[in-house]
Amino acid sequence: MKNCSDHKDLLSIQNIYQDVSIGLYQEALLGTINVFTLLFENKSILAHSWKDIYSSIAAYFQTGLPIDAEFERWNIYLLYICRESVDKELQYKIENDRFACRKIVLSSFTDELEDNLVESLISQHITNSDLQITGNLKLQPLVFNKDTQLSELVSRHKSKTAKNVYDIDTKGLLSELERRFNNEI
Repeated sequence: MKNCSDHKDLLSIQNIYQDVSIGLYQEALLGTINVFTLLFENKSILAHSWKDIYSSIAAYFQTGLPIDAEFERWNIYLLYICRESVDKELQYKIENDRFACRKIVLSSFTDELEDNLVESLISQHITNSDLQITGNLKLQPLVFNKDTQLSELVSRHKSKTAKNVYDIDTKGLLSELERRFNNEI
């Protein structure tokens, strides 16, 4: 992970939103992942400016990425970090907004944002490199067993069209399935 908080575009954004502490970190994973940390002292600042900030990041930073940097364009993350507790409604609204980048909200945050902590947050919430998979699972492939009754039903409702394409009478098939298996539940 590389701290790029001195990036020129980031400094421009920081000048606009002086009440928000903004950082930029880059993680190498199949390409470059850009992670912005946005530290808010209270939820009212977050509620008021979260959209404007990601719009500024899209305008100042994302548009400056090379045209062939497809991976970088699709892998921009914003960590909205708030010192106060954030309502679930606001968190849902932010995290489910699909414009420009992916968004993650962390609330009731008391720690200082240092590089090691940011690296841990990126690992936990983005790359999942903190996961430790253990065990020796020996998965057996499932064997498909054709249901002969169902196959016969489908065959009865299948017909060939003029262009040698099979067409299925779905209404008839569903009606027969309902009649036949009505008492199975």
